[in-house]
Amino acid sequence: MVGGLDLETIPIEEIPLERIRENPSQPRSRHSGALSEESIAELARSIAEHGLLQPIIVKNVGRHYQIIAGERRFMAFKLLRRPTIPARVIHITEPKQELEISLIENLQRQELDPVEEARALKRLVEEFGYTYRQLADRLGKSVGYVDSRLKLLVRPDVEEAVQQMDLGVAEARELAKVEDEELRKELTRKVVSGHLDREQLKDAVRRATGRTVDPPSAVQRLRKALQNVHKALDLGGQLALDDETTALVHGTVERLSALLRGRPLSSGKPAAPAFRHPVSEHPHASLGPREVLRLVRQMRDPEGYSLQDRMLAFWRQMDRAGRHFHLGPWECVAKSDDRWTVRLKFTLDGSPAVAEWDYLAKEGLLQATNEQAMALGSGGLRPQ
Repeated sequence: MVGGLDLETIPIEEIPLERIRENPSQPRSRHSGALSEESIAELARSIAEHGLLQPIIVKNVGRHYQIIAGERRFMAFKLLRRPTIPARVIHITEPKQELEISLIENLQRQELDPVEEARALKRLVEEFGYTYRQLADRLGKSVGYVDSRLKLLVRPDVEEAVQQMDLGVAEARELAKVEDEELRKELTRKVVSGHLDREQLKDAVRRATGRTVDPPSAVQRLRKALQNVHKALDLGGQLALDDETTALVHGTVERLSALLRGRPLSSGKPAAPAFRHPVSEHPHASLGPREVLRLVRQMRDPEGYSLQDRMLAFWRQMDRAGRHFHLGPWECVAKSDDRWTVRLKFTLDGSPAVAEWDYLAKEGLLQATNEQAMALGSGGLRPQ
């Protein structure tokens, strides 16, 4: 029921176009993009192919009929040079009935631009006493949707920019929160010119209004990152990954797998593998530097690779990247009877550096103690 009438029960008639007149009080602006020649031509093509899906609504005015709802459809039929158009003829008993039917019908068909829609909603609230909930139920929308549309009318400058299609609804809602007119217009210009995207606009509005916002949670950041990954993969084609990206993919997959299994996430920094002796008993008494280095070369990480394998992989990665990596001499310094510091000097692009490990003889364990050792010990990727 709209305006006290059940429109579906009113019979459909074929009415000559020459007897139909436009409605001067219809809710659509004459400057609306929906009434442009291009928009009407597009609707006409659709009607020519699929037919008219919904008849227009008219009322009797003497020997003629006046449109209550369906002006775009009427204009499309004129463009197609059709002699008649399907219509429902209603009999108005109260002046407000016509406006209510026109507004609701246009809103339900989504034939209004956002500002026209907001104005129609406002009239239904102020003149017909509709609540936000009643409008939401009638249109199949949420109460939040109705509220956000009505907020477009708070600032005339924002309202005008939306109707001229310079601003989207989401951007307009943000700008409407800014009290200072000059600042609001400045932000509008930046959005229209492309100098502010939606997220940057939100940040600017928060600063202008003094509102604070909680930083995004770890889950939100992860979701955003995964969405970006999906966008990259959707580009199609065979992706040729370089060594650094390959290593990053492997590490990310391993950490996500741990997350899905309910295990705590490790640090995002690359973890240097711990190298161990291949046997459970290790000589650790009276070791000299030569013996320590010999034992270190025998050690393997959990994947079965030696430290030398990992360094070779690192060298290959640097070589492919056009960088210069040269190994220097090893040295061992005893810290105690069963603990040694193992150092390796090297140069990367001509800059000297030292990688350092701790050798724990009793445990048969070699652990990196600085970033250089972590880089060399992880190899940057799996050895080939």
